[in-house]
Amino acid sequence: MDEEDQVEDLDQRLLIGATTMSAERVVELIHRLGGLAIASHVDREGFGIFGQLGFIPDGMPLDALEVSKASDFAGVRARFPQVVNFTLITCSDAHYLSDIGTVATTARMAEPTFQELKKVAAGVQGRRVLESGSG
Repeated sequence: MDEEDQVEDLDQRLLIGATTMSAERVVELIHRLGGLAIASHVDREGFGIFGQLGFIPDGMPLDALEVSKASDFAGVRARFPQVVNFTLITCSDAHYLSDIGTVATTARMAEPTFQELKKVAAGVQGRRVLESGSG
């Protein structure tokens, strides 16, 4: 898509079965490459980890869980007690330009860097998610 939300190119490959790797292997690779493993829209039945697996595998070292803009943190914690030990974030999950920034997560960080974001996800050195809401 371009800056006017117009299609510039389409990927013609079928992506619904994009990998044969297990979720555990994907998390392992993300961490090996220095990234954060964040399970997306955990509250959505169709594409979230609970909708696909029904649970978060014991010991899966996810760094955070992303909650869709259709839910709030308290509701997700009540619905899925298993998330209590995870950092929750929310993002606009934008599929259209107009969706960017419709929700956001505010965090306590020393500076806007990836290393600080890792500390927020881990909840260390006073870094943490403060709130979530409309952008």
